[in-house]
Amino acid sequence: MRSAPAIRRDEDAIFREWLGAKPGLTPRFVKDGVADGGSFLRAARRVVLLLKEPHSDRGGWDFRETVLDGPKGQATWWNAARWSLLLQSSDTPSWDDVRQQDRMTQRDILKSVAIVNLKKTLGGPSSVRREIHTFVTEYREFLRRQVALYEPHVTLLCGTAEFLGDLLTDDELGQRKTTPNNVAYRISPVLGIALRYCHPQVRGRPHRRLYENLARAVTFISGIESSLTSGA
Repeated sequence: MRSAPAIRRDEDAIFREWLGAKPGLTPRFVKDGVADGGSFLRAARRVVLLLKEPHSDRGGWDFRETVLDGPKGQATWWNAARWSLLLQSSDTPSWDDVRQQDRMTQRDILKSVAIVNLKKTLGGPSSVRREIHTFVTEYREFLRRQVALYEPHVTLLCGTAEFLGDLLTDDELGQRKTTPNNVAYRISPVLGIALRYCHPQVRGRPHRRLYENLARAVTFISGIESSLTSGA
């Protein structure tokens, strides 16, 4: 696994090559990834949150720096932080353990995971699926290289499972399976254990129910991890 400085160096190298090949993207492009490489490497699991696109009215900025300041103004990040803590933990925190967070706690959790948008250019409150499919298909090699450098144990597909066929080969996708509580997952050489889940800001679903459903799936995949590690 890369060192913390190497993670940032390699992320930046990918973005330089990407924007060098497509300079027209620069004004609308939002860089992302790991905000704090040391925290990412110290976590019990290396976690990637795979999202659709940045929600912003301007481009040309770096989401990694926004995370270090503490992302503001979106309910997305409260659930994302809870889910990230759950995925990183060697035990299973209860809802009461994670329900109340201050912004400092939220920031410290989010800076320790890789937050990756498939589409790096600006999006609005509702994503346009066709635009994301087109972007991922055109830039799949850059995206694959970015995700692969994190060597994730777990990737949470936050409403992005439908785009995996644009991103990965059939061999890299792995076979689709489901946990006992019906959360789909794959074991991928690129993504680690990839869990299909909703976007953190999904409408009309209680935050507690979303968390506890994911917690049951994480408890199940912990057993899979043990089997993989032992070679069973």
